[in-house]
Amino acid sequence: MQVELAHYLPGRARLRLPGLRGRPRDLASIGQTLAAVPGAGRVQVSPGSASLVLTFDPHRTSLHALLSRVPGLTMPGMAGLPEREAAAARPVPARPDAVRSDAARTGLSTREAARRRQTFGPNLLPARPAPPFWRRFLGEFTDLSSVILLGGTGFSVLTGRVWEALAVGAAAGLNAVIGAWRSGQVDVAVAAMQSLTSPNATAVRDGRVTVIPAADLVPGDLILLQAGDHVPADVVVAEAMDLEADDRHLLGADAAGPKTYAANQFLPAGCEILRGHGEAVVLSTGADTTLGKIAQTLGRTERLPSHVQRRAAWLARDLLKIALLGLGIVTGVGLLWGLPPTELLQRGLSVATASVPEGLPTYITLALAAGSRRLARRNAFVRDLSTAAGVGTVDVICTDKTGTLTRGEMTVRTIFAGNHWWTVSGTGFDPTGQFLKVGEPADPLADPDLRAFLEAAVRCNNATLVDSPDGSLEVRGSQTEGALLILALKAGLPREIGREPRLGEEAFHPALRRMTLTLGVGGMPFTCSKGAPEAILPLCDRVLIKGGPESLGAPVRDAILDAQRTMTAGGQRVLALAYAHGPDRPNGMIFAGLVGIVDPPRLELRPVIQRLRKRSVQVIMLTGDHPDTAASVARDLRILHGNQEVVTGAQLAKLNDQDLARVVNRSPVFARVTPEQKAQVVRALQQHGLTVAYVGDGIDDAPAVRAADIGVVPRDRAADVTREAASIILTDDRLQTLETAIEQGRNTAANADEIARYLLIANMGEILLLAASAVFGMPLALLPLQLLWLNLIGDGPAALALGERHAPPGEEREPHRRPLVRSLEREILLHGLGVGAAAFGLYATALAGGYALPVARALAFSALSASQILYLFRCRTALGTPCGLRLPTEPSVTLAAVASGLLLLATMYFPPLARTLGTAPLSMGQWLAVLGTALAVNLSSVVRLSLRRRAAIPAPV
Repeated sequence: MQVELAHYLPGRARLRLPGLRGRPRDLASIGQTLAAVPGAGRVQVSPGSASLVLTFDPHRTSLHALLSRVPGLTMPGMAGLPEREAAAARPVPARPDAVRSDAARTGLSTREAARRRQTFGPNLLPARPAPPFWRRFLGEFTDLSSVILLGGTGFSVLTGRVWEALAVGAAAGLNAVIGAWRSGQVDVAVAAMQSLTSPNATAVRDGRVTVIPAADLVPGDLILLQAGDHVPADVVVAEAMDLEADDRHLLGADAAGPKTYAANQFLPAGCEILRGHGEAVVLSTGADTTLGKIAQTLGRTERLPSHVQRRAAWLARDLLKIALLGLGIVTGVGLLWGLPPTELLQRGLSVATASVPEGLPTYITLALAAGSRRLARRNAFVRDLSTAAGVGTVDVICTDKTGTLTRGEMTVRTIFAGNHWWTVSGTGFDPTGQFLKVGEPADPLADPDLRAFLEAAVRCNNATLVDSPDGSLEVRGSQTEGALLILALKAGLPREIGREPRLGEEAFHPALRRMTLTLGVGGMPFTCSKGAPEAILPLCDRVLIKGGPESLGAPVRDAILDAQRTMTAGGQRVLALAYAHGPDRPNGMIFAGLVGIVDPPRLELRPVIQRLRKRSVQVIMLTGDHPDTAASVARDLRILHGNQEVVTGAQLAKLNDQDLARVVNRSPVFARVTPEQKAQVVRALQQHGLTVAYVGDGIDDAPAVRAADIGVVPRDRAADVTREAASIILTDDRLQTLETAIEQGRNTAANADEIARYLLIANMGEILLLAASAVFGMPLALLPLQLLWLNLIGDGPAALALGERHAPPGEEREPHRRPLVRSLEREILLHGLGVGAAAFGLYATALAGGYALPVARALAFSALSASQILYLFRCRTALGTPCGLRLPTEPSVTLAAVASGLLLLATMYFPPLARTLGTAPLSMGQWLAVLGTALAVNLSSVVRLSLRRRAAIPAPV
C-alpha cells in the first residue's frame, strides 16, 4: 500500500494512506504497530482523512526504518533519501532555515538555541525608547503650573525686577527637573515590573520539556501549547488535538473569532488557546512576527492617570474654581480702590500662583511609585501605579480553592472500583506508596476491576511526567491528571499503557465537566471519559464488577453516589472514569470507578482569614469542585460558619439578578460553578458597591479575574490568559501576600491623600489670605516669589516624606474608600480657611501696629509655614481623621519637619535669601505669636474632626 508524505520534520512526520479511507480499524492497527517500534513516540490517527502523525527519536531510528516494520507499506522515493532532502521537499511558510533544524521530539539543543538567539535577538515586541531627559524636561512646561511660573517670570522682567525674574525662572526650572526625573523613575519602575511578570513558554530543549521565558524562544524551537496559553511567537502547528485559538487581537472582534487549527497551519503570535493542546515549531520571533510588525506601526502608549491621581486632579480643579472666585474678588476690589494696572497684575499673578498646586502631580506619582516598590519587596508586583493604592480599597477577596486555599499537592487517597474500596499511601508526586484493600496490602494489578480502572485513568490523560534536575518528577499539564499518572507508577502499570495511537479527543469543557479520548487499542477504538461523577454517570449503562460488565441498576448507582458522598465529606476531590470498546458505543459506557484526590487545606491561613475579617475584608470561595469538598475545606479554614450553606452553580443558574444579589450577600462558598458564574458572582458583589479582588490561576478563572476590580494571580502557576488579565502578580501563591498588599495599598492611598491634603490646605490658606488683604484694601499680603517658595521649596520635603510614610506599627487601618473627594474637600476648605484666617490676623495686626510691610509679610509667611510643619505631627488614619498631635514615628517625617523649619528660618535670617523674598527677621514675641496661632489652628482641626471619628463605615458583606 502506497504512503504519501504530507509533512516532515526530523523526528515527526504526517503520512496519508488513501487506501485506508473508511477503514479505521486497519488504520488504528498500523498506528499501534508503529507505536510499538523502539524509538517511536506518540502516534495520532485521523480516520476521516486517512492520515496519521508519527513522532520518533531521530537518534534511535528513522522514518524509513519505522515504515519498514509494517508489511505492505511503500513510499516511492523515500528509501535512501537523506532526511535533510526530505525536509527540503516540504513547503515552509517562512524561515525554512529555522524550521529545517533538529527541532524534533528532542527539540533544539541549548547551544543551538543560544546561537540562534544571538542571530535573531530576544523574542520581544519592539518598543520605542523612553524619551530622553531633555525632552521630558521641556514637556513639563506644558501644564498650567509651569505656564503661570513662566508668566510670572515675564511679568518680573517687564517691571524691571530682574533678580525676582531669575528666582521665579529658577523655581520653574526646578519644578521641571523634578517632574522630568519623576517621569524617568516611573518608566524604569514600570519596565522592571513588566520584566518580572513576563510570560513563560513550554519548550523542548535537549530532549527535555522545560519552562523558559518566552523572550528566550528562537526560530526552530519546539513548543507545547495548551488551553490557557498565549501563543508566544509566530508558529506552524506540528500536532493538534482539538486545538482551538482566538485571533481577534489581529483582525478585530467583528472580523474573526475562535478557529480550530490542524497540523501545518500557521498560528500567529498573541493568539489565545481556548481549547485542546498541541505542539508547534516557532517560525518568527520578536519584531518579525505578525504582532511585532503591527506594533512597529503604533506610537508609544501613554499611561492613563491612576484613580488617586484623578482624584487629586478633581480636588485641584475644585480649588481652582475657588481661586477664580478669589481672583474676581481681588480684581474687582482693586478696581474699586483705584489700584494701578501693574499692581492689579501683580495681585492677579499672586492669586494664580497661590491657586495652582505646582508639585501635586509629581508628589502623588512618587507616592504611588513608593507604594509599588513596597509591594514588590513583599512579592506582589503591580502592572500599573493605580493598583498600588487601589488594592487598599478591597472589601471582598474571592478565591479559587485549589492551590490558593489548599496546598496544590494532588494525591490519590481512595478508589472505589468493582464495588470495593481501596486506599493508597504516599504524598504528592512521589511514586512510592502502597495499595490497601480492607486495610491489608494487596496487588492492584491482580484485581481486574482496579486494573481496568487504572488503565482507563492513564489513557484518559493529557499530562506528562518529566524529570526535574533534583531527580524528582514534575507534571506538565493538569496537576489532577499528574496525580493519576503517579498512581499508575505506584501500581506498577506497564509504561506502554497510554501510548497507543489517538483517534480523537473531546477536550475538557467547563460546561460539560468531562473530557473524552479515543485510542486504538488492539486494533479497535477504545473510548474513555473522565470528569465529575454527575457528568459521567449519565453516559453509563453498565458497571465493571469482578472483571465483567453488569447492568448499572438503581442499587449500584446509589452505592456509587454514597461512595462519592463519603469521599467529598472527607474533603476529597472526586473524579469518575468510564470506558467503552468499539466505535459506536451503542450500549453506552462501562463505569470503571471513582477516585478521591486529596489536596490538604493550608491551615496556616486560618489566622490570615481572621485578620482579614477584622479588617473588614471577607474571603469567599468559588470552586468547580463538589459542594461537600468545598464545604470541608471552607470549614477547616473558618470561611464557612454555623448554618451557612454552600451555593451550587445549578442554584445560581435559577436566580435572577435581585435574588443573586441576596444570595451573594449571605453565602461565602460557591461550588460547582462555571467560569461565567464566577464572574457573575464578582459582578453581583460589585453591584453592592464593594471592591472585589479575585485570586485564581486557571483558565477557568480568567473571566472572574477580568471582571474583578483587582485581579490577582501567582506568577508561576497561572495560565497565560489569566496572568494577562491580572493587575497584581504574586511571586508566591500565599494569601498572606495579598493580605500584606491590602495593608500596603491602604497605606499608599492614605499617603497620597495626605499629600493632596497637605499641599491643597496651604493653597487654600494662601488664597484666603490674598483675598482678605485685597478686600480690606491692604497691600499684597504675599509676593508671587514668596508663594512660589512656600509651594515648591517649603512644602517639598514634607510632601516627599509623606509619600514614603509607612503605616504606624500596630495600627488597625480602616478600608480606604474610593468616594473620599467630598470628605477631603471639606477638610481642605475648613482647615485651609483656618490657616488663612490665622495668617491674615497676624498680617493685619502687624500693619495696624505700625510694623513695616516686610515684617507683616514675614509674619503671614511664617504663620502659613508653621501651620504646615505642625500638620506633620498630626496622627492620621486612612480616612484622614486625625486623633491628636504626636511626634512622628518615622525619621523621614521628622527630618522633613526639621528641614522645613530650617528653610523657614533661612528666609528670615539669611540676608541674600531674605532680600530676594522680601522678608524681615522676627522678634521672640512675634515667633511666639506665630507658633501660638499655628498650634491653635491645628488643635481646633483636631477637635473638630475627632468629633466625626465615630462615624460608622458601611460594613462589607
